[in-house]
Order: sequence, then structure tokens, then C-alpha cells
Amino acid sequence: FRISIGLGILKDMFHIVAVNLYGNAVATETIELPYENSDAYYTALAANVELFIQKNHYAPEKIEGISIATQGIISPDGNAITYGDIMGNANMQLSDFSSRLPYPCHLEHDSKSAAFLELWNHPELDSAVIILLNRNLGGGIITNHQIHQGISMHSGTLEHMCINPDGPLCYCGSRGCLETYCSANALEQAAGIPAKEFFPLLREKKSPQIIQIWKDYLNHLAFAMKNLNLVID
Repeated sequence: FRISIGLGILKDMFHIVAVNLYGNAVATETIELPYENSDAYYTALAANVELFIQKNHYAPEKIEGISIATQGIISPDGNAITYGDIMGNANMQLSDFSSRLPYPCHLEHDSKSAAFLELWNHPELDSAVIILLNRNLGGGIITNHQIHQGISMHSGTLEHMCINPDGPLCYCGSRGCLETYCSANALEQAAGIPAKEFFPLLREKKSPQIIQIWKDYLNHLAFAMKNLNLVID
């Protein structure tokens, strides 16, 4: 059987997953490796990928290719990250991987990868908006059964839709982005506690402050969803 390898690169770690031709994950591994734009980092990552392949006894000729998903805007030609303030990976190049791994490589925005997964799992979808309530908010737009990329590959970055021009400062440099209200980071900042502590307290319904923070979160999210529905329909 043939296998594709997926890499999910985060700030402090990366995930490896082997996917069969049915789209099912057949093996996964998470490796702690803080990201840095250096030869040492990419060499270590490639070595771990090769080890993963060997441990799972995948013949090299059976591997279709490697897809790398990361936080950051991909250039239209797919060869580089053009914007990557969260991870500081704006200098990441596709060649950083393809020069070290003897397989076809593909670079993709992590949110767009999630949208591709939705299309794979739900082939009946023609048009949709994907909202990822992650530590950093993410999103994607599906239209005519395709991921809408946009001329400069910014389409679907709904996390930077402004919902309050006088709101908190976002990592992108603007104020009041949806990211500053509806990401897991924003929720934790508003509550002053980790999300894993926030939700048990919310379910107890004993803290008016926690309840209000959650109501504000939902109101901002609903506001954004309403506007997205009006624009995209």
C-alpha cells in the first residue's frame, strides 16, 4: 500500500502522521523540537522523519510525498513562507525540506490543510467557511468545492477580521482582530487561567466573571460568523 507523510510544524514541536490512500491516519508521532530557522533544525527534523518511516517499515518507493503544514502565509508559488509572525518562520523555504528528504514535498498553511481535510471527509461540500478555534484562531474558505486561496494567499485568514478598531493589539500589528477575542490565547488572557481550568469552572456556573467572559467570547464569535455569512453566503 502507498503512504503519504504529513508534518505539522508548531513552535515547540512537530507532529508526523502517515496517511493511507483512504485518507486514514495509520501512524502518528509527536516530537519536541523548538522551531528555529537553522540548518540544525531542518536536519534534525528530516532525520526524525526518516526514522519514523523506518520504524513503521514503509518502503521508500511506497511513499507518495510529504506535506508540511505550518502557521504562516505561503507564497503563491508554494516555495516559501511570506508571513509568519507567530512562529518567526517567515524565512522558511520549501527547499529546507526537499533538499533533505528524498520525496516530493509540499508546503501548506495549517488552516488551509484543515480545510482540505473537511473537503476530503465531506465530499458533498460545495461552499463553506472553516473556523478553527485553536490557540491561535484560524480559518479557510471553500467555494466551488475548492480551497479559495486569493491572489496573495490571504483568503480565509478570518482571524484578522477587525471587529473593534479600538480593541486589543494583535500580533499582526492591527487592533481588534477576531484573534484577540476568540482564540484560546485570548480566552485564557481574559480569564487569567488556562483553558483546561476555565471550562470546569464555567460548567459549575458559580463564577459570574467566568460566565461573562464566555458570553463575550460567544457574542464576538457570533458577530464574526454573521458577517462572514453575509459576505460569502
